[in-house]
Amino acid sequence: MYFESGAISVPAGFDLSILNGSGSIQWEMINSTYNGGGGQNSAPFRVLLVGNGGQSVQADLAVGAGFFPMSGWQSFSVPLTTAAGGFTAGNVANFDDILANLERIEISVEFGSGRQATAGQTIAQCATYEYFAINGIGLIPPSILAQNNNFGTIDTSGGNVTTASVLGNDTLNAAQATTSNVTLTPGTAPTPGIGSISMNADGTITISDDASPGTYNYSYEICQTGIPNNCSTATATVNVLSNPQLAMTKTADDDELVTVGQVVTYTYRVTNTGNEIVRDVAINDVHNGSGPAPTPADETLFTDAAPTGDSTDGVADNGTWSVLGPGDVVEFTGTYTVTQTDIDNLQ
Repeated sequence: MYFESGAISVPAGFDLSILNGSGSIQWEMINSTYNGGGGQNSAPFRVLLVGNGGQSVQADLAVGAGFFPMSGWQSFSVPLTTAAGGFTAGNVANFDDILANLERIEISVEFGSGRQATAGQTIAQCATYEYFAINGIGLIPPSILAQNNNFGTIDTSGGNVTTASVLGNDTLNAAQATTSNVTLTPGTAPTPGIGSISMNADGTITISDDASPGTYNYSYEICQTGIPNNCSTATATVNVLSNPQLAMTKTADDDELVTVGQVVTYTYRVTNTGNEIVRDVAINDVHNGSGPAPTPADETLFTDAAPTGDSTDGVADNGTWSVLGPGDVVEFTGTYTVTQTDIDNLQ
């Protein structure tokens, strides 16, 4: 018999036990010309996994007679399992331990099993290849698939909203991806004008109640736990609805006993509690006094929440605030002169 072989060393601490039953060993082989005669071995490939304690398991790959010679590189693989077609010889009972403490992977090819030399030939001559190589011995991890999600429209008028997990339609080896079998790494978080959109450890996405309206894409990556280079990426999309809202408070500088002719000053504060800019904010005070109602004016910016500078007033002190950004507060003032009728009605 004549053998060619190749081997790779495995880095210390490289634990392959997680691949048991789901991964495989793959390699490539090429030869240009086959000079020998006679039959060929129908199971010429032997794969040996050697643990650092010296124990090993063996798999013999049957490819059928007549597969030589080959044209160009061809790939072959053996599943990482002790079931039929996998590693069924050697220290099979310690398969997991060997995978967890693997030292090297060896691939060998047997060319001339049972071959008879003709006159003037040696066994070696009978099984000689002019060009032969084993290349790219490697590992095939389980399939992993992250799939895009579109969570549709998000209405934050009732407060912060949290979506379902992006892992819901992702798979590892055709099974549900979870935080137990994959590591989730969010990409760069979207940056709405105000508010926030963030991905949580479980893959859910939280949209703050003040997040600016718009469509946002959030990429992420999942990698198989314990095998950081077996990864897949996808993108989650959320569409935050426009949610314009205002809130107002009104206070008086004197809410105790008042006298005829007294001027009461009211302060009105309008807060943009929605998630988008509101324009031309003005107040019409339906006052229950008997005299002329207050006319709120003298508008000034009371609170400039982040991002600052998004609230502006085109014309000062005209009773209308031009642009009020989310989270910002504008203040108006107005006066009312108490009448005798007001006093009489209060008694």
